Amino acid sequence: MKKLYFVLICLFTSPMVTAQDEQLLGLWYLQHLNIDGNQLDNYFFGSFNFDFSNINTLSDNDNMFDFSGSGGCSGFVGLYTLPNENSISFDNDYFVNLDSCDGTTAHSRYYDKFLEIIGFYIFPYQDLSYTITGDGEDEILTITNSDDNFLVYRRQAPTITIFNKTWYLANIETDTGITYTLPSISPSIEFLTYSTLGPIFGNDAPTFDGCNEITGTHGIYGANNEANFNYVIFDQTTNSCDPETYTPLYSSILSDSDSMPLSYDLQNNGETLVLTNTIGEVLTFGSLEPPTTNLLGEWFVYNLVIDSNQISVPFGAVPSITFETTPNSIGYVVQGSGVCNGFYGDYYLNPQQSFNTENFSVTLAFCDTAEEELFENYYFTQVLSSGPDSTTELHYEIQGTGDDATLVVTNLSNGNQAVYGREALSVDDIELNSSQLKIDQNPVTNTIGFSEDYTNATYEIYSISGRRVMTGNITSNSLAVTQLQSGLYFLKVYNSSVQFEILKFIKQ
Repeated sequence: MKKLYFVLICLFTSPMVTAQDEQLLGLWYLQHLNIDGNQLDNYFFGSFNFDFSNINTLSDNDNMFDFSGSGGCSGFVGLYTLPNENSISFDNDYFVNLDSCDGTTAHSRYYDKFLEIIGFYIFPYQDLSYTITGDGEDEILTITNSDDNFLVYRRQAPTITIFNKTWYLANIETDTGITYTLPSISPSIEFLTYSTLGPIFGNDAPTFDGCNEITGTHGIYGANNEANFNYVIFDQTTNSCDPETYTPLYSSILSDSDSMPLSYDLQNNGETLVLTNTIGEVLTFGSLEPPTTNLLGEWFVYNLVIDSNQISVPFGAVPSITFETTPNSIGYVVQGSGVCNGFYGDYYLNPQQSFNTENFSVTLAFCDTAEEELFENYYFTQVLSSGPDSTTELHYEIQGTGDDATLVVTNLSNGNQAVYGREALSVDDIELNSSQLKIDQNPVTNTIGFSEDYTNATYEIYSISGRRVMTGNITSNSLAVTQLQSGLYFLKVYNSSVQFEILKFIKQ
């Protein structure tokens, strides 16, 4: 009985230790930290991480386990315990920095915030709470201290960054409206992680305002723990700037110390950067270099791709598009021609290799053939614009240079494309699609009757707006169209050699 009593005393007087949490083990990558209510994303990819093990190589205490990790500018090792369920404690007596950090770098400033949350160098022990949610690669580890500051980790390293890349200015928004950047000047900024001017000035931020090179600095991850930073201009060149293409608005916003600091936001999976000052002026950048002068000037249509079908330019037509540097009501002038009509409107570049068209208008001439009219409807309403009052976003890609350059423009709402070159097609280059398709009567009521045998051919019917409303195979010498509303339509028939013929008809 005495022996049993002794055993019970030992059990109840020994320290309580929670068993190792198997879900905690392994490598975790810091996604962001939240300090004083401000979220600061980790823009150093996988260089901030924790690796928790279930062994102890640094102490004889069986209740402690090894951890290691990286803090961007320094690796570290140490011991941790799990005093209670969902509670973790780091022992500062065993915490070791493996490298020294240069206090002037962005890495070092971010690392200091990490250490402040964890409590290294501040408390001999600090119990922190942790939670793990999700499964597998979707697991999220959150470590929170007593001040409600916390770290968020995932099993994968972050893949976006603001640092050490060139950001190209797309537009500037002020209380007077939006100013879009011309593709010919490409203003830019970089945020480097080191300083060449000295530790008190912040890290380097070389800038180009479209005319002059600017020596600037930034304070991202500054000591104020806020998700914003100051930008300071120290010097700049004094080139003679072209007033037709250059505006000092960009550099004037950056040089206005009264409107600092700048808040920053990475969007579109880290490919768009938005900077906003304290008076609401917004600078929007993209990570892809704009086409500079490559996009400007006249391009000639080589073919269209509508609903995955290639549409050739009608015989004798020279459809085109011209991107100008002339300011317009919203952006800059874009104009050109179809087969029978011209068009005019605004365009402006977006951050990620696309441009928008707005205020799109066309002349009102009639085309001579159904083929010409359908091609023009495709070009105007299915590629370049969705209507005079709409905004249409188009992706562009330029391959080659000079007269050999090719421009592919893709309507992002429907996937239709126009393919251009710098030189107009010759007569020999244009595929002549004969339009000898005949029907028994036009207008039609409920049935289209064919004057020739088109059995087993494929047909497509399009509305006047270019929308495909019927498709299928022709099985007899007639085609039922009872489901069509009254109006003007285009019938396209593919023959056995994959050529097509087009006929305009009216459904009563």
